[in-house]
Amino acid sequence: MLRLLGQRLVRALGTAPRARDWLLAGSVLTVFTAVALIVGFVSGLLHVSMPADPGRQALFALVAVIVPCLGEEVLFRVLLVPHPDEPGPWVGWASVSVLLFALWHPLNAALLLPHAWPLFADPRFILLTVLLGAGLVLLYRRTGSIWPAVAVHWAVVVTWKAFLSGPVFLFGDAG
Repeated sequence: MLRLLGQRLVRALGTAPRARDWLLAGSVLTVFTAVALIVGFVSGLLHVSMPADPGRQALFALVAVIVPCLGEEVLFRVLLVPHPDEPGPWVGWASVSVLLFALWHPLNAALLLPHAWPLFADPRFILLTVLLGAGLVLLYRRTGSIWPAVAVHWAVVVTWKAFLSGPVFLFGDAG
């Protein structure tokens, strides 16, 4: 089992995205963004805002490449979902991936970021997390590379925190 997971990780990290993979990533990002903006603004979850501290936002954007984006993509996509080169069914694992990705956010708040609990346990937030997770699974399965999924995940998180009233948590603070 560890060998298989290691192979998945090597393949996902080592597969260079092609131009069409980046176009697909742009499509996933566009569709998710349209749905998220509609759900977010209609439900009151999202509000237009500007970063109070651009330096803090820039630091978050740098850190976010690794945590949460690369870390969560490795855990919830690469290790759980069979690489496209692997034979056999994958839809069941994709569903498990999306479910665990959605559940991870309230669990993360409960364990590490208690001040984030009201947001991370909000059904509107969880719905958007499920939709993002589904898009990222499809992107990973179509490309075989982790990098387009990391880029989309990063763009969503950074845009939300910079311009749509998402809280910026750096190093465990309540910021």
